[in-house]
Amino acid sequence: MAQVATRAYAGSTSAKQDQTHCTKRYEIVVARISGLEKEQAPWHLRWFYGMMRKMFGKDLTPTKVQMRLPGLVWGGIAMEAALGRKRLVSLRYIQLGRVRTAARIGCPF
Repeated sequence: MAQVATRAYAGSTSAKQDQTHCTKRYEIVVARISGLEKEQAPWHLRWFYGMMRKMFGKDLTPTKVQMRLPGLVWGGIAMEAALGRKRLVSLRYIQLGRVRTAARIGCPF
């Protein structure tokens, strides 16, 4: 199920400082999509969780969310396979670059 998070809009309550000239502030509603665990994923994509754990040591949330759309996962796999044929750099170095980039920008995985 999707979780809903709300937070109050930060800012002044004065009508003069408000861009919309309205004294009432509205809450921002953001829907959060929960990822699928291995048992909930389609049977033909469960092997992907094992590969992910082998590569990264844990299940990554973006991939768990992508499991809701199997076509998206298979399309990504096909794209990587097609681009892999033209690869001039080893996959090991590409993965190292991705992990280093994620670490530099503060990705929490």
